[in-house]
This record gives sequence, C-alpha cells and structure tokens, in this order.
Amino acid sequence: MKVDIKHTKKGKLNLPDKNKMLKVGLGGVEVIRKRTIYEHKDVDGKSFKKYSPSYRDYKKKVRPGSAGVDLQLTGKMMANLKVKRHNEQEAVIGFSGINAVKAIVNDKVRHFFALSKAEFKKLIKKVFKG
Repeated sequence: MKVDIKHTKKGKLNLPDKNKMLKVGLGGVEVIRKRTIYEHKDVDGKSFKKYSPSYRDYKKKVRPGSAGVDLQLTGKMMANLKVKRHNEQEAVIGFSGINAVKAIVNDKVRHFFALSKAEFKKLIKKVFKG
C-alpha cells in the first residue's frame, strides 16, 4: 500500500530537489500519524467510525489507557509507515509486509492513508518555501 507524492512542473514548484522530496515524504508520514493517532480523524477531517463493542473491550484489555479510535493495537502498523523511495520528482510512502495488509483493511473502514488537498498544500508550502 502506498501514496505517491509527486512534484509537477505545472504547479508552483519549480526546482525539483531529491532532499526536499524526502522531506515531503517524511512530512506526509508525520501528518498521517498525527491525524490518525492523536486527532483520531480520517483524511477528510471526520472522526473515525467507532470500534465495535467487542473490539473496543478487547483493545482495552490488550492496551489499557488507549483513548479513542487511533488504529493502534500494538503500534507496529503506524510505526511501519515510512518513505519507501524518493527522487527529484516524487516521494512514495507506504507500509510493508503484514502491516500493509493491516493498513489496507483499516483504510477500507476508516480512510486514513492519504493526504487531503489542504494537508498537501500546507506540507508543500512548508518544505519548498520554508
């Protein structure tokens, strides 16, 4: 499972830069983790759908003190979200192995794995103009 973050010549970005695209990828990872884990929101800014009562009870036993729907039971899936590759034109972020499967299943019910247009614009402005 991956998200491509691409530089376009039509946009305001005019100097492709491999290091800056790495920063864009790392920033995308940070945005998704923060929104998912701490804000409990999907890509559209809406609160995640609640866990089923049985899963909620199970999660409380396995991970006491966890608050809200944060898509974390062990923390391994979100920790596995990384920049998979980058070059002057794009940064690809994603999951690998079993964590990719977990992400696909979670994303079908609670769409977390993407950047909104506003998040993307803010990230590009921060990296390329900051």
